[in-house]
Amino acid sequence: TGSPASPQPVGGTVAWPRAPSAGAKFRVMQSADLASWTDVTSSATVTATQVSYTLPSAEAKMFVRLEVTTN
Repeated sequence: TGSPASPQPVGGTVAWPRAPSAGAKFRVMQSADLASWTDVTSSATVTATQVSYTLPSAEAKMFVRLEVTTN
């Protein structure tokens, strides 16, 4: 068991587990072509246990990634 490295969207939302005690910083990035990435962290929802992002419904395809850095 455990969380997948590449979670699948559920109802148009991608969610990653979060451990606040890890002290990590993160950015949610979005791309239509895997070449150009846009920071969409301000549109993400952050709770004590997860980071989630709802994909734009108007896009035919969209990629999203979570960049994590430690302090």
